[in-house]
Amino acid sequence: MKKFFLYICIISHFSYTSFADQADVIVEKGWIRQVNKAGSNSAGYGVIKISDKNEKEDQALCLIKAETDICGHVELHTHQVDKEGVARMRPVKNFNLNKNTPLILKPQGNHLMFMQVKRPLIIGEEIKVTLFFDHNIQKDVVLKVKKSAPCCKNKQ
Repeated sequence: MKKFFLYICIISHFSYTSFADQADVIVEKGWIRQVNKAGSNSAGYGVIKISDKNEKEDQALCLIKAETDICGHVELHTHQVDKEGVARMRPVKNFNLNKNTPLILKPQGNHLMFMQVKRPLIIGEEIKVTLFFDHNIQKDVVLKVKKSAPCCKNKQ
């Protein structure tokens, strides 16, 4: 019985490692909204997808958190329209993506919310953010600080 349990653990480890090694995550058009003073909140946007290099057609990942040293903490947020027709921002536990459906982070949609920014974020500055996915996968990305346009005209 002990040998069987050991065998299962070894097989599970290699299956897990194989999945993690194949999960090449790409972030495109990543940016973070400028803030002028410490204590403000900011938001991060971009497109997160699983690379075409991955062999598994049905591969899926779950973004579970993000971290950076420029703020108190990062929350995953979305917008939902309430029964009065007002779009309200709210935190969520995770975001799902798969090889055929990237995660799109955009104004008035899913986004990263940078809470209690520690200092002003200057246009053109690059901010390092670590994204954490299920299967013990993490990805360091750089988001460029941009000025936010009015919400409905924002095409950045």
